[in-house]
Amino acid sequence: MQLRSNQNHCPELVPAKLRASLAIGLFVLLASYVSFSAIRLGVLLWQRFG
Repeated sequence: MQLRSNQNHCPELVPAKLRASLAIGLFVLLASYVSFSAIRLGVLLWQRFG
């Protein structure tokens, strides 16, 4: 219980701008990984059935 009330009164450890840029960077990283995997799967299927 004390830990929760402590966290509520603490200032933010990570500034909003840094957190936003980290979120954007993580999104770009995951999106590029998904795109890469989709292209790889497409090439694999193309070679298999082409």
